[in-house]
Amino acid sequence: MVDGAGSGLPTASVVVPTFNRRDGVRATVESVLADAAAGEIIVVVDGCRDGTMEMLVELASDEPRLRPLFTENSGAERARQTGAVAARGDVLVFLDDDVVAAPGLVSGHLRYHDARDRLVVLGYMPAELALLRRPGMFATALYAREYEATCQRWEQDPASILRSLWAGNFSIRRNDALEVGLATPAPLPYHEDMALGLRCLNVGLTGVFDRTLLAHHLHAPRSVETFVADARRQARGALALHHERACGPFPFADEEPFPPLVRRVIKWGASLRSRRMVQKFLRMGIAVAGRVHLFYIESYLAMVLRSSVQRETILTIESQRDAAG
Repeated sequence: MVDGAGSGLPTASVVVPTFNRRDGVRATVESVLADAAAGEIIVVVDGCRDGTMEMLVELASDEPRLRPLFTENSGAERARQTGAVAARGDVLVFLDDDVVAAPGLVSGHLRYHDARDRLVVLGYMPAELALLRRPGMFATALYAREYEATCQRWEQDPASILRSLWAGNFSIRRNDALEVGLATPAPLPYHEDMALGLRCLNVGLTGVFDRTLLAHHLHAPRSVETFVADARRQARGALALHHERACGPFPFADEEPFPPLVRRVIKWGASLRSRRMVQKFLRMGIAVAGRVHLFYIESYLAMVLRSSVQRETILTIESQRDAAG
């Protein structure tokens, strides 16, 4: 094991969970291999059979630092836990499989852990936006804007870092990771990163955010159908955190920035009597706005649709709970 490329820094294991991203994860792996501070790169193939494992084994034949591991599909959280258990480094640097590390990322993470114990260090991973926006890119545009707003909040209020953790580019001492556990006992449909951050907070870890620890997020485009499915999962995850675990954001908090008329449209879109009509209208509006390159309107209508779908999902779950007793 290289100890921080001979710098005296702690040793690092980079852990990358991956699922059905054969070509994308290769770019992630190659970017990390370019960093001498990465003592080993553990790629946990989470049950996919798209040729990822075979590709990684071939790469590993020429690169002893690369350690591919295969597990049956159990989600990114448990894949991270598998990698943490197998790791040999002092510090674990976790990257998502659609994140490409900039030079010096791993050594930058290590310097924080060398200077201070009990840290969770978040690097910066802005979404890569096309120079020329095309119709249907609203999900990536929204993600980029909301991620940037979160980064600004972390800088203004460091105490908020672990309350809204994004786990695509972060590091933690291996012994701390094993103490906290990287997988929730009962799987969440969404917001697993936030749950991890709250567990870290509960055991006394401190969050740090640094924009110079740069990685590029190759955020994949979403269809409207996928965007809506994600919104439903986000709502179920927020509800679980807010009620079942007595933490997390209030599920309707995202509606607050909207003006009163738009909040009324969101409520219409969530009601049993009008949701199909309103949500169909919003979908059509997104498509039309994209085709005529009114991209601000495309993104705004997507935000309204997301909030309406989330409210509908939460109200449905709550009414089912009430009916059950």
